[in-house]
Amino acid sequence: MDGASRTHARGFIPPDLADAEVSLSELESSHLARVLRVRVGDRIEWFDGRGAEGEAEVLAAGKKTLRIRRLSSRRVRPPQPEIVLLPAVLREGPMDMLLQKAVELGVTRIQPVLAERGVVRLEAGQAESRRARWETIVLNAARQCRTAWFPRVEPPRPLAEILAEKPGFDLFLACLLADNAIPLSTALRAAAAPGVIGVAVGPEGDFSPAEEAELRRAGATAVRLGPRVLRAETASLHVLSVLQFVFGDGAPGRVP
Repeated sequence: MDGASRTHARGFIPPDLADAEVSLSELESSHLARVLRVRVGDRIEWFDGRGAEGEAEVLAAGKKTLRIRRLSSRRVRPPQPEIVLLPAVLREGPMDMLLQKAVELGVTRIQPVLAERGVVRLEAGQAESRRARWETIVLNAARQCRTAWFPRVEPPRPLAEILAEKPGFDLFLACLLADNAIPLSTALRAAAAPGVIGVAVGPEGDFSPAEEAELRRAGATAVRLGPRVLRAETASLHVLSVLQFVFGDGAPGRVP
């Protein structure tokens, strides 16, 4: 369209919608029309969170409905390596921040853990509503950091139940305060380039002795992150940043 205005707006289209013309969800439409002031005729970016993205033209823009026509499409390769984060469920504020930053740091899947020493206790029926909230946070973070991929968020479960499924990580790291935990740099220096990395991070009081034993039986390497005791959300982001430097997004870094 001649004279079309290009914006930095980015709209999410579920991957199961393949039509060229698509009506976005009410939440997505409201964000684009009310917050970003997208208008008919504007060109915006679209993405589906599963590696497809492109440009689209806005055909109709109302308060609750925004309809677009896809003009182009391209595929973006998935993040390598795959990083699966297994964080203990934290209080709302720290957990929200952790999810946002995990998306920015290229995590491919998030499996929240109901840790024995965790302060958050989810009653029956709360897990799914909490997960829905987390998925919204992940979507917003993906839109902001302009990624074509964002992580799946799994239902929160006890650690033993998760590990019983034998997740099959090429490299499995467990952040522990145990005396025999090795420095993170030592663990990474000894690791070949992994295809799938698992990272387990406990709550503020660390994983329980029983959970620590389960992690070790599952093949996890116990690592420590330095002389200071980090908050749970800080520990997760520290490890993810190091993993991206060493293994991810471009040329590998060097482990000091």
